[in-house]
Amino acid sequence: MAEVGGEARERIDNPNRVRASSKASGSSPSSPTDEHAAIPTVAVEGYLGTAGKAGRISEHYVKLLDNNIWIYKKKNDLAPIKHVDLADATQVLRKGSGGEFSVEFNDERAPMKFKAFSEDDFKLWGGAINAQIKQSKQGPPPRKVIDVMFLDGSKFPMTIDTASTTAEDLWWMVCETLRLPNEARECFFIWLLGSDMEMLLCNDDIVYDQVTKWHRAEKRYSDQALEGPPRVVFRTTPMLELKVERNLKDTKSVHLFYIQSVFYVLNGYYIVDLQQAITLAGFAAQARFGDFDSTKHGPGYISKYLHKFIPGWIMAREKQKPEMWEAAVAREHKKHAGKPLMIVELLYLQIVRGAPYYGSTFFSGKNRDRKQSAGYFNQLEEGYLGLGINMEGIHVFKKNKYMNSYPWKEISHWEIDQEKFFYFQSSVLDGSGFYAQYLIETKRAPLIRDLINDIVFELKREKKVIQSIRKRQSSAFDLVRRAAGVSVGASMKDAAVQDMAKGTFSDGAKPVERPRAVSRKDKQAESDSDSDSDD
Repeated sequence: MAEVGGEARERIDNPNRVRASSKASGSSPSSPTDEHAAIPTVAVEGYLGTAGKAGRISEHYVKLLDNNIWIYKKKNDLAPIKHVDLADATQVLRKGSGGEFSVEFNDERAPMKFKAFSEDDFKLWGGAINAQIKQSKQGPPPRKVIDVMFLDGSKFPMTIDTASTTAEDLWWMVCETLRLPNEARECFFIWLLGSDMEMLLCNDDIVYDQVTKWHRAEKRYSDQALEGPPRVVFRTTPMLELKVERNLKDTKSVHLFYIQSVFYVLNGYYIVDLQQAITLAGFAAQARFGDFDSTKHGPGYISKYLHKFIPGWIMAREKQKPEMWEAAVAREHKKHAGKPLMIVELLYLQIVRGAPYYGSTFFSGKNRDRKQSAGYFNQLEEGYLGLGINMEGIHVFKKNKYMNSYPWKEISHWEIDQEKFFYFQSSVLDGSGFYAQYLIETKRAPLIRDLINDIVFELKREKKVIQSIRKRQSSAFDLVRRAAGVSVGASMKDAAVQDMAKGTFSDGAKPVERPRAVSRKDKQAESDSDSDSDD
C-alpha cells in the first residue's frame, strides 16, 4: 500500500472470475482496491456448489476464514446468505467421485454439503477445511496476521497476538506504521465494520476475540440475517470534535479525513444535492488523476468508474446517461488544474464539514407509527429513519433526506428500553407547538447507549477541564489584582480562558489528552464518581 497521504493513483479491479484460490496470511501489503468496502484476507475463497433446502446444488461464492465458512450469492456481495461455524465440525467426507463432499458435525446438525468443480478444487477446499477443524480443536494460533483497512479499500497486514493484542495495542501499531503525528493519533481508533453494522472497539478489547465472535454480535445487534466476516478498520473516533479536526493540517491526517468523507458521501450517509455531488466529484477526480490531460483522460475515464465519484442514490434518481455524468464531472475536474493533492482534499472537506452531522456514527431503525403511539406522544416522522450521532447532537434522516438536528443542550431526556427501543425528547418546541420526541425501534439500541455514554463521558471531561481552567485563572487574576491594586476586565479573563481551552497553558503545563474508547470499567467508575460529585 502506498503510504497514507501519498499521491493518488488510478486503481482498476481484476475482472477475472476466480474458481478457488488460497491467500497466505502475512503476504505483502496489497495495492488499494476500487471497492469502498474491502474484504479481509481469507484462507481460501472461490466458487463451490452448495446444497439448498431441497438438496439441490447451486453455485455460490464461498470464503473460509478463522474456522468459519461464509457463503455468498456473488463474489462481491458484502452480506452472506449462510454461515457455518466449524467449532463443532469433525471432518470432511468425500461423497463419490464427482467432487461432492460434506462437513460433518459432532452435534445434531446435519452435514453441510458442497461440490468442488475440479479435483484440484476438492483437494484445496478439503485440505483447508480439515486444517481449520484441527486448528479449532487446538485453540487459536499464538500469532496471526490480520488486514487493517481504510475506507478507500486500502489495507495493511498487521501481526497480532491472538491472546493479548488489544484494540489500543493495534491502534498504536497502526499509528506507528503510518507515522502519524502525535497530535493526530487521538483522533483515530479501531472499528469493526460489517455490511450493515459498525462497532467501535474499547481500549481493552482483545482484537482476535472480537473478530472471531463477530457472528454472535451480529445476531444481537444487526437487522440483517447475516453480516459476514468483519473488516478491521482504522478511522476517526466518534468523540472527535470538529474544531480539533480542523486544526490538523498534516498530509496524512487530512488524507484520512478525506477518504472517510468520500466513503460517506458515496454511500449516502452525507447527504448532498446534485450540484454539490458534481462539485465534490470534480475534487475527487483531481485527487485521483491529477491535472486533466486530454491525452490520458479520454472518453470513459470517469464513466467507467462512475460509482467512485457520484453517489448511487443520486444516479438512480436522476437517471442520466454515463456520458452526461462524465461531461459534468470533467468540467469540474478541469477547473482544478495545478492544485496539489492536499489542497483539493481540504476543499472537499470544507464542503462536507458544513453539515451538522459531519463525523457522526450512523444507525437505522423504525420510528413507532402514530397508531401505535396514540395516547402516548405525537411523533414528527413515521417509518424507517436514520440517526447520526456525534459530539454536536442527534441528527435525523429519512430516505436520503436530512430532516433535523437536536444539539445535546436541547435534549431533555434519552433512554434505552428493553434493549431494542431508543427514545429521546427535545426541550425546544417545534413549529407545531410540541416537544419533538422519537421512539426508535432498533436492535442497535445498546450500541447507541454505549456511544452516547462515550460522548457524555467526553463532554463531562471537557467540562471539568474548563472548570479547572476557570478556577486557576480566577486565582491567578486575583493575585494580579491584589498585587497591582487594580481591577482586571472580564474580557481579558475570558480571552485567557479561551487560550487555556486551546491548550496554551501559560505556566507550561501540558493539556489533558483526549481519551479514545476507554474501557467500560473506567467509564462506569467515572460515571459513578460524577454522580456522587456533580451538582
